[in-house]
Amino acid sequence: GHASLKDDNRGESGVSLRAAIGERNAADVGRATLFISWTWRYSVKKFLEALRNYCADKKLPFSTTFAWICFFCNNQFTWLSGTQNDGVETFGDTVKQIGRVVCVVDSFRASTALYFSRLWTVFEVFIALISGVDIDFALMS
Repeated sequence: GHASLKDDNRGESGVSLRAAIGERNAADVGRATLFISWTWRYSVKKFLEALRNYCADKKLPFSTTFAWICFFCNNQFTWLSGTQNDGVETFGDTVKQIGRVVCVVDSFRASTALYFSRLWTVFEVFIALISGVDIDFALMS
């Protein structure tokens, strides 16, 4: 996603949703401690419920636990314009800096899970494994 605020670094309109939210209220943006691996086809309600349950199970305060979610953190505007790399080069560094990947999975059966049918989510797990970061799963209900 992106918002139509001016990006001071580029001098053009279009910033990530995270940057736009931080512009309005800096307390709503913080250093991510969870990298969320997911698929865009999920129901937002079920996705948030899985994250809420994950935080409850791990005793993390949901309202102050910051997560890196591509849709909010990537400036999709610059990716689509071709003025920025595709993210693969910096992806491993982002995962290492955060230190924990939470895979939000829609089914406990790999054969029916949408999550495991997407190459990108499998790639995210692969990068987490070779980077030596912690990997957790949050099962949607």
